[in-house]
This record gives sequence, C-alpha cells and structure tokens, in this order.
Amino acid sequence: SASSGNQQSTPGQALQEPAPSKIDAEELKDRIFLILSAGKRKAYLNEIMPLTIKLYVNRLGVRDIQFPILETNDFSIEKFAQPKQYREEFGGVLYDVIEFTTDMFAIKPGEFTLGPAKLKCNLVVRRQSQRRQTTFDDDFFGGFFNDDIFNDFFGRYEAYPLELKSADLPITVLSLPVEGKPEGFDGALGNFQLNIEATPLEVKAGDPITLKMTVKGEGNFDSVKAPKLQSKDGFKVYGPQVKQNESEKIFEQVLIPESEKVTHIPQINFSFFNTKTGQYEVLTHNPTPITVAKVEEVQSKLIELPQGSQVKLAQK
Repeated sequence: SASSGNQQSTPGQALQEPAPSKIDAEELKDRIFLILSAGKRKAYLNEIMPLTIKLYVNRLGVRDIQFPILETNDFSIEKFAQPKQYREEFGGVLYDVIEFTTDMFAIKPGEFTLGPAKLKCNLVVRRQSQRRQTTFDDDFFGGFFNDDIFNDFFGRYEAYPLELKSADLPITVLSLPVEGKPEGFDGALGNFQLNIEATPLEVKAGDPITLKMTVKGEGNFDSVKAPKLQSKDGFKVYGPQVKQNESEKIFEQVLIPESEKVTHIPQINFSFFNTKTGQYEVLTHNPTPITVAKVEEVQSKLIELPQGSQVKLAQK
C-alpha cells in the first residue's frame, strides 16, 4: 500500500529544555543541506528502487538528528535502515555526512515528483556574550549523536531547531508492456532463478509428496507468487506454505497422488518481467518422474464363532 510518510523514532535523544528561536536554514545552505536521490529516474511499476537521503554538514555542531520524512501517495517506501556516518568531498568541500537508505516502488504509472524530503535537527551555536555576537562554531563538532560532549559545553553553547528540505526528484514510472506477456504471468518483477525439489519420489497412492519451489534472485519479492503446476490431474493439491528471506522466496506445497497410474509431477513454470532487460522471461522445470505403488486391497475372511455363526471382519 502507499506510504503517506516515513516517520521513525529519532536516533538522537531529544532536548529536555525549551528550544530557542529558530535558525534560518537559508543562511546555512552551503554548510548544512539534504540531497534526495533514487537508484533510477525511470522505472517500471512495482520495480524496487533504492532511495537515499544524505545530510551534509560542514564545520557545524549538530545533534538530535531525526530520521527523514518523505510524504507520498505515489510510492510505497520501506522504513529507513540505521544511518551511516562518514566524510565525503562535495563540490571541492569536505563534509561530514549522514546517509539514510531504504527501498521503494511505485504503486501506479505516470510522471511523478518525489519530495521534498524533510529532516529536523538541532544546531549547536556559541552563546552570546558582551564581547562577541552568537556565531556558528567552526571548531566545535562533537559528533552527531554525542550527548556527553554537548553536556560538557552546555554552559557555552545553545541548541537551535533547524528543519531542512531537499530538492524535489522527478521520476517516470512505466507500465509493463502488453507485448510478449506470457500466459499465467502473475506480476513478478526482477531477475530470478527457479529451483525445484520433490521428496519422496517413491510413495504409495494416497501418501504425500512435498514439493519445494524456491525463487531466488533480486527484485520485488512481494510481487512473487507461487510457480504454477501445468496440470493437477491425478493429484490432490494443497495450498503452499510461504517463507520469504532477503534474496529468496520458498513455497512448500503438498501433492498427493491418487493412484498408481501417476508417473510424474507435471511441468512447473514461473514467469517474470526482467527489469534489467525490459522483457518477460519464463523459467521451466521439466516433469519429475515418481513411482507410485498400488495400495494393498483390503482382505477379508470368515471367522467361526463358538455358536457357529459367522461374522465378516475386515483386516488390513
């Protein structure tokens, strides 16, 4: 479903005392800013795209950095992972960077504008004195989340709330092509491989066989549904149990051959749209030979009772 906003708990601890008046972000636009970027500017409907929001800081004290918020009705956005912190040169200037990453996918086709991303933090500045005005401290940078250093300098520094906004990001979302769409296509997007295992391969009629179908690769696993048996004739088929890992989705399905006439598990197909090549692909697993033994017929015999009467008892 669509994400109306990506809000998470703040990585830093909130200030306990009331915040002073706000700082004008325009005054600091070259020293602290947000950049929003996506792995693709043109993608297919439901295609997974990496989303990155970077906070750049140049020689400023910053604390209480919150997770970014990105409101949209056109994309589904996962929660942000824990941020990374490093240094990066940008435009010839060295910045301290906090990088927030996640994945997203579009829920409808069209031309969209993503953003702006918003982020709140507190800017640490030197207190006013009679001899000098309040300035942004170029020498003080105690780390983004370091409360201890902030408390040590609390008598000389104040925290001012700051809200940053990124530029918007235009993104084009394409519908899947009609041409070449295979029969039975269920909407899977990505680049996948198919592995099939069946156990046991020798059973009696009426005994279960477990069919394990594993779809591996990269893509939107939410769009991956169970591969299809091309025929269910001769089997009683139960719905699959589903397990999803980071790079694979496993479907375990129980098949019960109804008679000894069944000689194989039918062909299995899995189709998907390859977002790298822009074409549909069909993965096929050939029929799997099995041996189904005939169930022994129920035998009966007559047992004489002492009175001479006869009762027919069924014995297996």
